[in-house]
Amino acid sequence: MPLGAARFGLQSGETGYDVQYLIVSGGGGGEIGGGGGGGAVDNVSSPTTLPQGETITVTVGGAGNRQSVGGTSTVASTTFGTINVVGGGGGSASNDNADAGACGGGGARNNSGKAGNIGGNGGNASGVNAGAAGGGMTANGANASNGGATGAAGTANATYSNWTTDTSSGVGGRFCGGGAGTSKTVNNTISGGAGGGGNASANGSGAGTVNSGGGGGSAWFNAGSAGGSGIVILRYPEAKGEAASTTGSPSTHTGSGFRYYKFTSSGSVTL
Repeated sequence: MPLGAARFGLQSGETGYDVQYLIVSGGGGGEIGGGGGGGAVDNVSSPTTLPQGETITVTVGGAGNRQSVGGTSTVASTTFGTINVVGGGGGSASNDNADAGACGGGGARNNSGKAGNIGGNGGNASGVNAGAAGGGMTANGANASNGGATGAAGTANATYSNWTTDTSSGVGGRFCGGGAGTSKTVNNTISGGAGGGGNASANGSGAGTVNSGGGGGSAWFNAGSAGGSGIVILRYPEAKGEAASTTGSPSTHTGSGFRYYKFTSSGSVTL
C-alpha cells in the first residue's frame, strides 16, 4: 500500500471524499425580547478529506421554546471529531434576563440583551415598555427604548447561495435571523431578521422559520414564539457518486458540481 493511502486509512485504488459541512443550530425562543438566531458554521474554505467507509453522524438542533435557548446541532466522525454549534439565546420576559447563545437574545423592560458566542448580540431595552431584538449571524439586535425593534439579519445573502439554491433551503438564501422585539404600544407587525427570524406585535408573534435557525418573535399580551429548528447539510464532489448508506432520511440533491445530503432531523451518512 502506498504511504499516502496508509496514512489516510485508504485501501489501494481508493480515494477520499472532500466533505464540506454547513451546520445550523436551532433559534432561541422569543418572549418580550426577540429570540437570538442560531449559529451557522462551515468548512467551505477548507474541505476535510474523509476515507471511504467512514460514517458521519448528524444531530439537528430543535427549536428553542418561548424564552428558551435553541438546540445544539452537531456533526461527528472519526476524522472530524465532534463539531457542536450551540443554539440561539432566548429573549427576555418582564423581570428576567435574556439568554446567551450562538446569537444573543434580546432584552426587555430595562434589561440588557446577551452576547452572541459566534454571531450578533441581543439588543438592549431601556424603557419599561420596550422589547429589543434578538441578534442575527451578521448583526447585533436593535435596541429599543419605548417600542419594539426589527430582528437582526442572519447570514449574508451570498455566503451560502449555492447551498440554499441547490437544496431549496434557508429563507431568501439566508439562515439565523434574529427575532423581532415588541412593546405593548406596538399594534403593527415588526419584521424578524432576514434568515427566518420571527415577527412581533403587541398581541401576537411569529415563530422562527422551520429549519432556518431563525429566532422566535415576541409579543406583549400573549406568549412569545419558538425559534426555528436547525439544519445540517453535507456535500462532496458529485463525481464521487452516491454514499454507501444513510439513516434519518436526508434528502439528496445535486448541483454546482456537488452531491448534497440535507438533514432536517438527526441521522447519518456512510461514505
